[in-house]
Amino acid sequence: MTARHVITHPATAFKIELFLLTDDPHDQSRFARRQRVHLEGCSTYLPTAEDVIIQKLRWSRGGKRAKDISDAAEVIHVQRQGLDLPYIRLWTTRHGTVGLFEELLNRPGPACNE
Repeated sequence: MTARHVITHPATAFKIELFLLTDDPHDQSRFARRQRVHLEGCSTYLPTAEDVIIQKLRWSRGGKRAKDISDAAEVIHVQRQGLDLPYIRLWTTRHGTVGLFEELLNRPGPACNE
């Protein structure tokens, strides 16, 4: 399990979650694949859409958190055409969530709330 820190912007209540890097193979992979972006005049790194999907499905595995499943479904819907499906299938197979991934991938139209 990795340590998590939440930062909340007081004026907007916008939350940012920070996770410490672990030796977990997927954590190492998603860190290596992170993308540099520029936001509000600052440079930062964000995970790829594929790694967000994989991690959300992984988190949902334990408690079947509807929010994580819904988030993964939304990313799949928005990013569908550009997703690296073999990469997602590799990790979801390893994490035991490939069935859920395939179910979300095959949903027609906009993602539904869980």
